[in-house]
Amino acid sequence: MQTNQPLVSIIIPVFNRESIVKETLGSVKNQDYFNLECIIVDDGSTDNTVAVVKQYIAKDSRFKLFRRPDNYASGGNGARNYGFSQTNGVYLQWLDSDDLLEPSKISKQVKQFQYHPEINLCLCGVLVFNNTEKYSKPNSTIPESHLFESYATKETSIGTNQPLWKKEFLESKKLYDEKVVRGQDYDFFVRMFSEANINYKNVNENLVLVRSAGNDRITKVYKSKIDSKFAQSYLTGYRRAYQIFSSRENEKYYVKMTNLIIKKLLKFLSIKDFETVILTLKFLKKNTFQHRSKYKIHFLKAILIIRLLQITRLRGYKTLKNKLFITN
Repeated sequence: MQTNQPLVSIIIPVFNRESIVKETLGSVKNQDYFNLECIIVDDGSTDNTVAVVKQYIAKDSRFKLFRRPDNYASGGNGARNYGFSQTNGVYLQWLDSDDLLEPSKISKQVKQFQYHPEINLCLCGVLVFNNTEKYSKPNSTIPESHLFESYATKETSIGTNQPLWKKEFLESKKLYDEKVVRGQDYDFFVRMFSEANINYKNVNENLVLVRSAGNDRITKVYKSKIDSKFAQSYLTGYRRAYQIFSSRENEKYYVKMTNLIIKKLLKFLSIKDFETVILTLKFLKKNTFQHRSKYKIHFLKAILIIRLLQITRLRGYKTLKNKLFITN
């Protein structure tokens, strides 16, 4: 046991994960970095998840189980925020209850903090896995600079489990927005990465395994539940990023962000969520027309696309999108 290691806190929210949480906890137990605490926050499981967790607690005092109190919102965001309040570590690792850490994940990132004490977080690569194979996640390359710009405009993809954070960087900030029920990671990272004092390093290795959840998750959810509040929540992070680019008057990324939001609106139109489209267009209008005329042109092109799609009642949706969609 290395008692001189700084303590690392790993936070895992759980809800009805009895069939797979053992594998996740096992990836924590198998870390080659010993001085860690694993804060597991149950969000009201009705299966045997708690019993599985207690088996680990009985054998390893580094594992601790908490139940999310009622003053934190139900769901992963509330569980993560409450878990943060129970941590004692110098560094912090969020971990989803269905994903895995490679055995050297924590140790390799802690070393980066030791080599570069000025950094706020350390990133790494990720692989997606299912029952039979592992494969690279698209757009998972971490940029050497301009992390916020690259992430917000989807030039790169970063997931919950990849960063190891310096806890003191997070302590004074609003963490996960408990009102956001979809796209919460994007919203959280947009706010953190846009901080003026953000400083980071990257371990250029795939140290996280993310369980495959299938393609086009938004559309799949909507097919079973068309809820405009859900969609508007999903767009919260996009609106935050848009406003940040607007305030910084960064033309290149401002246009990229506009395009990204319109692409999302086209998806919501394809499932006839007109309420979300209208509210978001009002937001774009309010935040766009204060700028130079070239930004107005992009917005007006977006309005044209939306109106044509509404007039045609979504007939020829793909053709219209391909012919009229704005370019950089």
